[in-house]
Amino acid sequence: MVKREKTSDFVRVAVGGSQTRAARFMETLPGGRSYAILELTAHGPLDNTELFTVPAGHFFALGDHRDNSMDSRILTDFGFIPFKNFVARAEILYFSSTGSARWWQIWRWPAAIRAGRIGKQIN
Repeated sequence: MVKREKTSDFVRVAVGGSQTRAARFMETLPGGRSYAILELTAHGPLDNTELFTVPAGHFFALGDHRDNSMDSRILTDFGFIPFKNFVARAEILYFSSTGSARWWQIWRWPAAIRAGRIGKQIN
């Protein structure tokens, strides 16, 4: 178990003023590193996953959207990634969007781009 503390809710305001609210927590790993998470559901299918044994020569990938990521926890659709499939290490964030604009909604693109994240180095 990872220590976590409830903080203020995350509130996303869409164009037009509608709001979406999610519970926000600060998690702290045993080494002291802390990070914020959003919890969309209290008891979702990906909240308590089984113990995995990763085969030699493979990696286990976790998505950054814990409650709704297509990642290695879903063995039937994604599963473990063979090491031979990796071609490079991600170093820089190329593009970032809020997801509030569909590909065909060109007029909404400027408001959806998270410019402050573009070009950031990935640690």
